[in-house]
Amino acid sequence: MFRTSIPGHKDCGTADGIYNRYSEYCPRIVNGAFWHWWGELPPFNDYAIRIINEWNLLNTVKSGPDIELLDPWMMTTLRPDGHLSGPDSGEACETGQQECMLYSLPGPVDWWNHLLVMQLRDIATHTSINSPMIAHR
Repeated sequence: MFRTSIPGHKDCGTADGIYNRYSEYCPRIVNGAFWHWWGELPPFNDYAIRIINEWNLLNTVKSGPDIELLDPWMMTTLRPDGHLSGPDSGEACETGQQECMLYSLPGPVDWWNHLLVMQLRDIATHTSINSPMIAHR
């Protein structure tokens, strides 16, 4: 199982809720460069998805197992809250610096677990009927 990279959120320490639309999330440009290079993550994820699909589609000529994909990118972009620097992280998670890539628990990471369980269920279903799964975004 391969998990795609997740987005960071600039100024996550001031986030007080979720985004209602994907358009509210936008990698910010600072001094001509993407903030912490977060803008590079979607192309990296797209590349990984393409390589995984190619590997899995060539299953008839390779001798290795299929690679399954867990892609929490879209659901996580809507959650600028819950980061370690966020107001809801609590005193035990204070990092002393702005940490807008990692999440505290409970939070968005819990929903990744739900996604993982559903993905494993789908894999078991597709395996039992011998039908390949294709990763989409």
